[in-house]
Amino acid sequence: MWKIVLTPTPRKTRPLGFDREFDQTKKPGGKLVWKTPESRQIIDLADTDIGDTLKVVTVASSRDLSGAVQDYPEFTTLETIVGLALRPKIDELTVTRDTKAVTLTSANGLAISPESDLATLKLQKDEADDAATEPEEDPVETADAPATPADPANPFSRIFSFDRWLMGGPESMGENQRIIMSAMPGKTDQGKAEDLMTLAKMELANGRGPEALGYVDFAGDIVKDLVTTPEFLALRGAAESLTGQHDRAFKDFSDKALEPITEMKYWRAYALANLEDWKQAETVMPKDVSILKQYPQAVRMPIGLTLAEVALRAGDTSTADKILETLAKDEEKLSPGNKAALEYLRGESRRQQGDFDGMKKMWEPLSEGKDHLYRAKAGLALTSQLLEKKEMTAEQAIDKLEGLRYAWRGDELETAVNYKLGRIYMDGGQPIKGLNLLRQAASLAPGSDLGRGITAYMTESFKNLFLSDKVKTLNPIDALTIYDEFSELIPTGEDGDKVARQLAERLVEADLLPRAENLLQNQIDTRLNGAQGAEVALRLASIQILDGKPDKALLSLNRAGEFLVNVPLEAGVAKRREISLLRARALADQKKPEEAFAALALLQQDNDVLRLRADIAWRSKRWQDASDTLEQLVNQQNLDLTKPLKDDQAATILNWAVALYLADNRYVLANLREKYSDAMAQTPLAKKFDVVTRPRQNSLLADRNTINSIIGETDIFKGFLDKVGAAPPLTAKPADGAATPAKAEPVKPVAGE
Repeated sequence: MWKIVLTPTPRKTRPLGFDREFDQTKKPGGKLVWKTPESRQIIDLADTDIGDTLKVVTVASSRDLSGAVQDYPEFTTLETIVGLALRPKIDELTVTRDTKAVTLTSANGLAISPESDLATLKLQKDEADDAATEPEEDPVETADAPATPADPANPFSRIFSFDRWLMGGPESMGENQRIIMSAMPGKTDQGKAEDLMTLAKMELANGRGPEALGYVDFAGDIVKDLVTTPEFLALRGAAESLTGQHDRAFKDFSDKALEPITEMKYWRAYALANLEDWKQAETVMPKDVSILKQYPQAVRMPIGLTLAEVALRAGDTSTADKILETLAKDEEKLSPGNKAALEYLRGESRRQQGDFDGMKKMWEPLSEGKDHLYRAKAGLALTSQLLEKKEMTAEQAIDKLEGLRYAWRGDELETAVNYKLGRIYMDGGQPIKGLNLLRQAASLAPGSDLGRGITAYMTESFKNLFLSDKVKTLNPIDALTIYDEFSELIPTGEDGDKVARQLAERLVEADLLPRAENLLQNQIDTRLNGAQGAEVALRLASIQILDGKPDKALLSLNRAGEFLVNVPLEAGVAKRREISLLRARALADQKKPEEAFAALALLQQDNDVLRLRADIAWRSKRWQDASDTLEQLVNQQNLDLTKPLKDDQAATILNWAVALYLADNRYVLANLREKYSDAMAQTPLAKKFDVVTRPRQNSLLADRNTINSIIGETDIFKGFLDKVGAAPPLTAKPADGAATPAKAEPVKPVAGE
């Protein structure tokens, strides 16, 4: 049965060529072998016009054909669609067949040359023909330009001729290598280098960078002058690129000898992108990317995928889509990894064009796929987008990204996953986890734009934690841990001083006084002077008093006085007054009440001084003095008893009542009860006030316990200690730039942002 297919396009066929075999021990010539197991008959046909006898070999498979006309000294093959037909030129030509092949020979063998000479000669001839060919209107789409500097009349020039260098493709590489290398012994160094360069071109065209690099380097070792030629530099650079040695490749591509060749711009951009210099790669890469159509798939895919990402990072979706369309022509033949890369970049293009559904269609299968690299890339990118669109919660994003941390390790992608996850933890109020991940991310990308951006974000986030109201939400232990563990993030100068003071205040609130003291002590010992140094020394003294360390407090007050020596008198009045007040309190804590009272004698008797006098008398159990001073405090406040008492006002009245009770001043105490009982009844201290002020005959043993507890809990001067020298209040506004990393390129497809 014959099956005839009529189609407007020619059938794609691959002619079956002749293999050359030689046996010099038997005859000087060789023989040609047409290897087919499908031959059936050898038929002699008479050419009635000329009188020659044609030999025809029939075959069982339409795949076996000799193709175009081939002329040899002993015979000529005719063009065939199926099978083999030839016209002998000598009578001695013999054609035989067996189950494996058809063999052509003669009594003395055929006059044919070894294939090694033919292969090298053909490549050299092709290049010579190219050099003699005038460039067409669109040289990128047609023939290659010669491997020479650009002609002013031809603005585009090329140096790689991959279509010819394929030499039959991967299935022919082993035989081509055997043929060329078997002919190398006996050749000059120049001839050997030429053969090695031929092999390098073949390996490079078939996407085998390491093998090509080996041949190129070997050729350069044999002929030293070769290493400065444009062809050598271009071949070595391309081989280095496909081997992953992009730093060396960029150095070769940047040689002045290659500057005039337009094609090198694509390869420079490829090397720069793989060196993470996306911005410069964007600048170098030409807008016309049609050259990729001339590259074989093994070279086109790695170059094209990288250049498409360069375009996307620049926000140029038009150029990127052109590249991706070119790459998609080989989609059915692509490896799973290249297919995944193509889908990922398509999704990124959709994202940039606002096609959210199209993006999800591309990325969702990838994020669950078997390719680890693009499962991580797509997972990160998709998670970022869903989180931004509020289609995913922060908890869900954390679960997803925590899994992706181990899907891909060791490059910018791992950095990007940790960066995104760290930011989510920071936004979610888990700064220790967040900063740890951000530190790890920054350590993976030192010196890169992304690494610098992460470091800037960490620094601003750290500052924002302590220089905004966020510090109040931090657990004091967490705040201290962050300060100690991430000390490299403490800002320099005034901001660093503010951070330390805010942390100290947070520690005081949590009653972690010794650590607060250490922070402030370091400030006045190493960093501060003048009015600011005096202010911090005053705060340190107040904390030391609260911590029961009057001796150290006096030393800190002396230091505050030293800081004020060079401060103008008027500017330092308030701080000198605070020094006197704190010194009096420290002396009282040293059991020196007379000296304490003497320190206050020259000060204006305002509320702060009266409170301290009352506090000193209270601590030294001078109850009448305490009651007299507290009475002055109450009278100075001019209380309006028709309005509710404030908490501090009620506390002062209660303390006055206790002092009167302990001074056994029953008369004034009774008057106090009568005057303030109604007002005090409306406060939380009503019960205690009733116990302290009721008549003695109604007193119970429990009343004495209540009074003792009040005595033990009372610190009349604590309000002043809490505020003196304290860091200024913060606003809720974060530090500038806290949520924005240092800007690098406008698009980060690898990070999904």
